[in-house]
Order: sequence, then structure tokens, then C-alpha cells
Amino acid sequence: MMHFCTTQIFTAVKKCWASQFGHIAVEYKKRYGQVLNSPMAVVIQEMVACEVSGVMFTCDPVTNNPSVITITANYRLGETVVSGSVEPDTFVLRRKDDQKVELESVTVGSKEQRIIMQGAFIS
Repeated sequence: MMHFCTTQIFTAVKKCWASQFGHIAVEYKKRYGQVLNSPMAVVIQEMVACEVSGVMFTCDPVTNNPSVITITANYRLGETVVSGSVEPDTFVLRRKDDQKVELESVTVGSKEQRIIMQGAFIS
């Protein structure tokens, strides 16, 4: 396990917060009518070797519809999903009035690249 000093962690968190003001992020927010200076949380956790990872939105990020859940995933580390560098698999689920969740659609992406954790062993 790697250990980082507090300064490295603070620097990384500041870079993450600043990323929401990058050109691509601002243009995306403008295009979809989103708030430019939106609240943002940063989670710090240990990285683990994985076979699949992804991102889940429990509320539609474009329409703010709380009944739509979107999951995007790719093989290995999630950087390719977060950066948009691959077309990931996409699962769209919908919450029904009785709060049960139903699978609405599945789109299988090309997933042409993956990022593997250096020194990782997955059986």
C-alpha cells in the first residue's frame, strides 16, 4: 500500500475541485443548462486492483430526473470512463412509483482501451 503526505493529498483535492472549471467541463455545463459553480465532493480512498469499474449517477445528470439511474462501466480502472476516452457499457435503470428499480436499457460500448493498475494481480 502506498502512503501519501498530507500536502500531496491537499494538492490532489484542489486539482480535482479545479477540474470542474476546465474548458470541456464548463462547455458541457453550459450546453445542458447546468450550474457552473456546483457543489462538489471529493472522495479519498485506497485504489484496488479491479476487473471492472465505473460511475453511477443516482439522479440523471442532464435532466435532474431522480427516477433515472445511469451506470457506465469499462474493464479495469475507471479512469477511461471518467475521462470519456472510451465508449463504456451503459445501463439505464428507472425507479418506479413503488420504489422498485427496473432495467430500462443496456448499451454495450466498444471499450477499446483499458487502464491497468501497475503491479496489480487479478486472478
